[in-house]
Amino acid sequence: MTLTSEQIKTLLPAARKAILATQSARPAMLQRVLKLGWNAASDLMSQFEGELVSAPGPDGQRTILPRLLDLTHQVYPRNSYWVRPDSLMAGEYPGDRDPRSTQRKLADYLHQGLDAFLDLTEAGELRPYEDDLYTVASEAGINCAYRRMPIRDVDVPEQPGQMRAILDQIEQWRRQRRKVYVHCWGGVGRTGTVVGCYLVDYGLSGQAALEQLRLLWTRMSEDKRRRKPHTPETQAQRNYVLSWDDMADTLYEQEHPDDLV
Repeated sequence: MTLTSEQIKTLLPAARKAILATQSARPAMLQRVLKLGWNAASDLMSQFEGELVSAPGPDGQRTILPRLLDLTHQVYPRNSYWVRPDSLMAGEYPGDRDPRSTQRKLADYLHQGLDAFLDLTEAGELRPYEDDLYTVASEAGINCAYRRMPIRDVDVPEQPGQMRAILDQIEQWRRQRRKVYVHCWGGVGRTGTVVGCYLVDYGLSGQAALEQLRLLWTRMSEDKRRRKPHTPETQAQRNYVLSWDDMADTLYEQEHPDDLV
């Protein structure tokens, strides 16, 4: 069904709200949220071209634009970015060598509403902050969660099942209405790889996910971007994001062979 100009005008406020809330340029998102058909959702998304979303790329997919990030990233801890506003944030290690500094930093994250922390660093890599987190959260009357799911530094998961477990943990917390913070050390390589695969899980092509990450990375500090100009950090990590859709499909087929009968 093609929308009339009057229908588009009526739906624009709700569509804008949905795009900002999900930070998504996918017509499928508008389909789900506004209960529209594919053609109607595509027509509606095109109304935000050049303002909040890009024109379709070579793969036919749109990505978000910096203007959208200016609206969704007004308040957040330094060197972090919202993957899904008010739902999933990514960035660098939230601790410090000094316990008091760690507790001050964690209080800032908790103040933003973040209450589930997914740590991609290996044990012994950095000063642990789990105990500090629970102390600060308890003093603030906040029920928080923490889990370490390590990936080797400057590397990718050894098995696709490792990435699937990480993404499933994020989704489990989000279904519990927690606000999730995922991080490694610098928030560049391992974190970017996880976020890229997360975006692919939500319907972006690997290339569109990397483009969205490029835009999200502009929310980091100038000093950070000068030292680490892009995320993920290595070509192997970027290739992992590009291949994740196929890897996830293969993993599903291996784990659910009866679904193929």
